[in-house]
Amino acid sequence: MGTTNPPTMNQVRAALGPDEIEYNKVKKKLGKSALIHLTKLAKGSDESLASKAVYLASLISSEESEQILLKAATSKSLPVRIAAVTGVKNMPKKSYNKVLTEILKNRNKTVREIAIQYYDKRKANPETANKVSKLRKQ
Repeated sequence: MGTTNPPTMNQVRAALGPDEIEYNKVKKKLGKSALIHLTKLAKGSDESLASKAVYLASLISSEESEQILLKAATSKSLPVRIAAVTGVKNMPKKSYNKVLTEILKNRNKTVREIAIQYYDKRKANPETANKVSKLRKQ
C-alpha cells in the first residue's frame, strides 16, 4: 500500500474499522490515494465510518480533503458535521478558513460551539476571526 499500490476500498474500510484509530499511522499507511475512497465513505450511511473518513481526510492536505470537509460541514449527520469541526484544525490555512466559515453557518448551536473551541487564531483570516468573535458574544 502507501506509495506503491493505492489502497482498495476494503483496505480503507478495514483501517477505519476499529473503535480507536491511530490516525497518523493510518494516514501514512494509506496515503493520498485513499482520498477517492474517503470521499465515498464520508457520504455513506454508516455514520461512524463516515465520520472517521472525514477526520482522516482532514489529516491529508489536498484540495480533495478540503472538498470532503466542506461537504461534511453541511451533512445531515451530526457525527459527520462534528468530525468536520474537529478535523478543521488539521487543515492548511486556506482550507481552514473555507471549512470553518461553512461550519459556522450551521444551525446546530452545539456544532458552532465546538467549532469555536477548535478555533485557531493563527490560521484565521480577518473575516473568519470576525465571525467567531460575533458568535462568542451571542
